[in-house]
Amino acid sequence: MILTVTLNPLIDRTLFVDRLRKGIISRSDRKEIAAGGKGVNVARVLKNFGLPVKAFVMLGGHTGKLLAELIRGDCIPLIPFWVKSPTRFSTRIHETSGELKTTLIEEGEPVTLEEACRLKEKALVWAAKAKILVLSGSVPGRNLATFYRDLIREAHKHGTLTILDTYGEAFIRGIETSPFMVKPNRAEYESSTGKPLRSHADYGEAFEHFHSKGIELVVITLGKKGLRASFRGDSFVVRPPAIREIMPVGSGDCLIAGIVYGLTLHLPIEECLRWGAAAGCANAAVWRIADLSRKEVERYLPLVSVRPLRGERLEKR
Repeated sequence: MILTVTLNPLIDRTLFVDRLRKGIISRSDRKEIAAGGKGVNVARVLKNFGLPVKAFVMLGGHTGKLLAELIRGDCIPLIPFWVKSPTRFSTRIHETSGELKTTLIEEGEPVTLEEACRLKEKALVWAAKAKILVLSGSVPGRNLATFYRDLIREAHKHGTLTILDTYGEAFIRGIETSPFMVKPNRAEYESSTGKPLRSHADYGEAFEHFHSKGIELVVITLGKKGLRASFRGDSFVVRPPAIREIMPVGSGDCLIAGIVYGLTLHLPIEECLRWGAAAGCANAAVWRIADLSRKEVERYLPLVSVRPLRGERLEKR
């Protein structure tokens, strides 16, 4: 069983307007809502791929009840943990006249210390049952700053493969316990270490930084330019094909889902990275967020370039 953990989920709401004008009421005659949150996105794609997955999600209030309904509506097996603070919204305003999108994301409210203790207790039980554990997204408040670290430590006792995709203090604490894989983007790496990523030497230093902590697979995402990765010291540059981008939100989560899919099939790491990049690309090419079929991703597999990093000239910013 694959377990995804989402501590800061959201209801992804899109409002459609002809044009958004500052200081003037804009009326929307159409809206869409969907279950959001990084781990929820990963779980949705893995479920679509036919893999056994469960989503451990922290929920609160009447909005949490709505999110639970949306997750179950996507046929994702849900393990809820209820807290007092209501689940947040993400509101995207889509201007149909010019195809512009503006997104407003609420901050998640911190949990109490008592809630954090109960949350950890329940999550540790489920982490021990998983073959693969995906820890995705931010954590609301300092009471959960070490949550991912403690979960990874417990998972390792049971031979669980762990993947960490977060930032800030939760990321810094999480890598202390040597997850199998981390996926920072360029800005997240630079902000967490204070070091730039501009040259081959910079990337080599970044990979060594993580490998020295016992992390086997390091994936640094670069948006449209693809990603740089290192697996046990073997480095790769991965480039997706050029596409007409429609909705890039959730592409990083789809990338993780693609890599996890490859790992479950015991594919070579190059092919796992290819599946990841193809899934991220396929997501950005459609309106739906992290709701892909395997067939949609397979279309992009032959178009993804995966090759050793050495000899690649890195662009300066």
